[in-house]
Amino acid sequence: MKLINYSKNGACMDLKAGKVFWKYTLEARKYPMLEEDLSCDVCIVGSGSSGAHCAYFLAETGLNVVLIDKRDISEGSTVAYTGLLQFSNDKTLTSLIHSFGEEAGTRHVQLCLDAIRTLEKDVVPSLKENPDFKIRKSLYYASNPMHVSKLKEEYRNLKTRNFPVEYYTEKEINRKFSFPKAGALVQIMMLKSILINMHIY
Repeated sequence: MKLINYSKNGACMDLKAGKVFWKYTLEARKYPMLEEDLSCDVCIVGSGSSGAHCAYFLAETGLNVVLIDKRDISEGSTVAYTGLLQFSNDKTLTSLIHSFGEEAGTRHVQLCLDAIRTLEKDVVPSLKENPDFKIRKSLYYASNPMHVSKLKEEYRNLKTRNFPVEYYTEKEINRKFSFPKAGALVQIMMLKSILINMHIY
């Protein structure tokens, strides 16, 4: 299967071929090559999303931080990301609890939620550029009726720990959307941003 997206200006995104949306829609900052010795408190190798955020927060503490990369800024997998961040990831809270216990599993998801709130309240307001940050909802639906019980279990685990989540029944989905599904989780806290990491160096 080939994933291809098209932007308004005709830019094509084909991950397998190395064509990515952001290069056609956002001009990244250019930085000179490192040609001399530097002294710093912290040197971060890799300017993707993780490296950029680490550099930002370490620099906020007053440390002298250097961020280096053998490629252009934000190349690699980061340049192909969707522009969406949410506090739940590929492994559900239920799975995390089963694997690592209730305390560790809950803390993992809470830290992810805290990170998005930090971006919203602290990082974005500090930026000179507008990263087009918006809070959105995401719909995580059961692909077939047999998955509804697991979805409801995940909802209970999230809701009882005060995470911002709702559950939509089949009737609610049919009323709100143009497709039928047996059940779905609605996560309130999702970040939509135009390559926020490109703006925080």
